[in-house]
Amino acid sequence: MAAKNSSELDNLYWEGCVPTRAVSTLSGISRGRLGRWHREGVLAATCLPGGPGRPRAYTWLEYCKARAAAKLLARGLPLRELKPVLDLIDAEVPQWERALVLPIGEDGRLVPGDRAAGSEAITALRMRTAGCSAGDEVKLIADALAELLEEGPLGDLSRHGRHVTMHPLWLGNEPILTGTRLPTGMFRSTGPGGVWPPQEAASEYGISVEQVQAAFEFERDFAA
Repeated sequence: MAAKNSSELDNLYWEGCVPTRAVSTLSGISRGRLGRWHREGVLAATCLPGGPGRPRAYTWLEYCKARAAAKLLARGLPLRELKPVLDLIDAEVPQWERALVLPIGEDGRLVPGDRAAGSEAITALRMRTAGCSAGDEVKLIADALAELLEEGPLGDLSRHGRHVTMHPLWLGNEPILTGTRLPTGMFRSTGPGGVWPPQEAASEYGISVEQVQAAFEFERDFAA
């Protein structure tokens, strides 16, 4: 893979498409609510706005904001205050959405067990707001972002984070097996009763049976 310059990588955070279904599944926000927020301007999909009969797709930043919105509302933030608080996140922690992805190594692969720029700023914000009241907007932001940082890119399916990840650089944010460029969707037919034995799939792509099983389990839960 040819190296990307900083400008190209910057654009990926804005251009990478996350389909509405994925945003809903990984954030826990219903597609109906996402649709209302889009129409009302609370959280609009700008990557692919969609329309009657056409699906929407969100940039990586908008996907991360959807997840942040779910955390903020769960912490008691009134819905009427959601949009200004989402806008405030960018002012308090610029490029915070990058903390949720794994960095790219010299070989062009994602580096497991590490995080990209932004995580230090989130940690610093949480320390700065430690003594604030629970209803303080900036403290709500700090606590929500800290939870997102702990979850990583997969949101409500973060339990699969050992083997599965997402990144704007690969396949329009399609979930992939960490350390590879293999989308998890390739392995939907490797489960019990499937037509593709896990051992055969693992041998064909030079990965472990554990990785094949992890991909299948993620896809099973994603479709649930």
